[in-house]
Amino acid sequence: MFRPDSSLQSDTVGARVIISTLGFAAGGIAETLNWAVRWCMDAGYTPVVAYYLPHSIRPGLSVPAHRLLRNSVRSERKFVDGIEQHAIGAWLPECEFSHYWATTPWRRLIDSASLYLSVSGNCLPAMPFMQSDRPYLSWVASGWWQDREHRAADFSPLRRMFDRLVNQTVVPSLERRILAHGAILATSRYTEQSLHQIARRPVDTSIVPVPIDCTEYVPDPSGPVAARIGFSGRFDDPRKHVGLLLEAVGICAQRCPQVELELIGAEPTPELKRLASGLHDRVRFCGHLPKPELIKRLQRLDLFVVPSYQEGLCISALQAMACGCPVVSTRCGGPEDYVIDNKTGLLVDADAGHMAAAILSLLENPDKRAEMGLAARDLVYDSFRAEVARARFLNQLHRIFPASDNGRAIDV
Repeated sequence: MFRPDSSLQSDTVGARVIISTLGFAAGGIAETLNWAVRWCMDAGYTPVVAYYLPHSIRPGLSVPAHRLLRNSVRSERKFVDGIEQHAIGAWLPECEFSHYWATTPWRRLIDSASLYLSVSGNCLPAMPFMQSDRPYLSWVASGWWQDREHRAADFSPLRRMFDRLVNQTVVPSLERRILAHGAILATSRYTEQSLHQIARRPVDTSIVPVPIDCTEYVPDPSGPVAARIGFSGRFDDPRKHVGLLLEAVGICAQRCPQVELELIGAEPTPELKRLASGLHDRVRFCGHLPKPELIKRLQRLDLFVVPSYQEGLCISALQAMACGCPVVSTRCGGPEDYVIDNKTGLLVDADAGHMAAAILSLLENPDKRAEMGLAARDLVYDSFRAEVARARFLNQLHRIFPASDNGRAIDV
């Protein structure tokens, strides 16, 4: 279930916008979805959120293989803080490619609206729009395989075999068709380039990064805590490669005994607990934090580190930069749009020794760190603040759906 920000209360009665997304959206997807809902409401539209709800959560909505002749796909509607939401099942939920197939519940919902948007890590939630031959915008962070490659490595042997024979055979073709049929909002230049390669043909793309509210994410005048570094995100996701960061902190501690690491955003896996146990209480797992507490934590960081294998953008790094914190990041995609080497941070290879050297070079040079922190804040304000992204988003929405303008004046 999508849980909108408490400030989002839909009382608009304009044209309906179907926003297809993930059920129980979290992390960057939830952040992106909240902005999309907010901006659609600002423009006078009525957002309607729809998503596939997994068979494991609501078995009665989907039709698995053993019930094909006895059931039909169903949906459930509810309102959360005034936002209409539809949870929809699927035929053959065992197959990932079927989750957003344009079944009867999807087609009925699509017929009730005049604008169509998908918000997700990849473009698959736009499938019902493509199969219904409707124009759509798809706001995505990466390609399908990039979005799941490291998670798939943890599948059981039987599931890996099924995934290779079925999903990896069918989904790439579907993904190319979805990319070619609609208009794509890519979160970064890296995402844009990746999607062009996947599509094997020119794609209608525009770059719209997930924005940062620069009125909330601001520097703390009291300044950061010396030698406190951090990372915020779903670090139980193997793409985040947090083990590399823990290894780098261990190297840093040999030369900087006061170094400490805060990991924000999830509960630690057993493997991360094991790796952290050898760092003598230098690591704190903070879990998921409400926004005010998250901002306080980011404001007190001396340095933010992104150790990931792959990132479509990495919103949390931008949030830290808005708080005046420079970033050390691996060359993993999205962060290369804003981690400007030796200006707003440092880019490193995915090597613990290289990462530790970069961290130490800034911890041991507070003047350089402070200079980079100011430059980081300026870059986020100039290019990633909410007002800039909102203008790009609404321009693309009105370009694809010019006949659906509600006539409300929009400051873009």
